[in-house]
Amino acid sequence: MRRQRNRQHIDRQRAEDLKNRQTALANALLFKMARIYSNLYAVHRHFEDGFAEGKQRGITDEPWKFVIPIANPPDPVSFTSDEMSMLLAQKDDDVFNAVMEMDTIHNSLMAAVRTFNTLRSLLGERIAATFTVDKVDGPVISSIAKREDMRPLRPLMVDVNMMIESLRNRAMRDATDSWNAMERLQDLLRNRLGLAYRMSAKYRPSDDSSSSASPRPASPSK
Repeated sequence: MRRQRNRQHIDRQRAEDLKNRQTALANALLFKMARIYSNLYAVHRHFEDGFAEGKQRGITDEPWKFVIPIANPPDPVSFTSDEMSMLLAQKDDDVFNAVMEMDTIHNSLMAAVRTFNTLRSLLGERIAATFTVDKVDGPVISSIAKREDMRPLRPLMVDVNMMIESLRNRAMRDATDSWNAMERLQDLLRNRLGLAYRMSAKYRPSDDSSSSASPRPASPSK
């Protein structure tokens, strides 16, 4: 009888340890998903704000003129094998497949953003090099650039424009996908593991409330 009670105690302890470990992994995975969403939304908002500014200035056909480089692109985010094993153990293929590639999608977009930053900065430097000072009136300096000096830069302008359009569409799609994946993930983890909080965000990719609104990171709520 004592041996049976000891065995039951060991089984309960193992089950509790497993639940605690799964909960810790669930928390880590969910916070990474929140970080991914926040980062992707920030990139999405950056491009939308740039296009909104261009529209206000009456410039719509040359995105390089109103979309500037993104300062300090976020670092990569990577899911661990333990986190994904925990999620796989929940036996929900749809949620697993929705979440599985999100770190790769995030890191790929941020790498593309860094490439855009490099090309856009290079274009700005080359354009600046074509300008010559026209006149100086106190603190105001006027400069001009000859059309023939700008012509060799046209291929680079076209490349940057195309990259901006591609990144704009991609950031919108990736931010939306990451929000949906985070919502489904936390529903699963709350139901299966009893997580007591829910990640929320003030702004979502489909929210057009303000083109100048700053990105708000996802945050836990009871």
